[in-house]
Amino acid sequence: MPLTKPPPATSQGKEVPLPPKVLTSPGDRARARRIRDAQWYFMQRVADLGTLWWCRWNEDTLPEGPDECRMRMISGLELHNWMHTHPAWWDIGDWEDTRLRPAGAPDGGGP
Repeated sequence: MPLTKPPPATSQGKEVPLPPKVLTSPGDRARARRIRDAQWYFMQRVADLGTLWWCRWNEDTLPEGPDECRMRMISGLELHNWMHTHPAWWDIGDWEDTRLRPAGAPDGGGP
């Protein structure tokens, strides 16, 4: 059975935005910091290397090369979603079987 995205919350036929997440527990805040730190570490590696080859699901836990970022499924999907919420920051290439997926900053910068 394929997974589908749940429909947005609606009221009288209009989409209702969800309230912002409130990180009240220490565990929530620690997870948010870990995600933020991973995103900025990834961004720093792209800035240092120019192009970083990344895999959002390193199912076989293959070792990383010096210009590669291999992630596990959940952290890789979090990073993937974050990158797509900031499309002006990234040039994301097509998947290559031999070299993963390239990611780099567009000409002229990034954030």
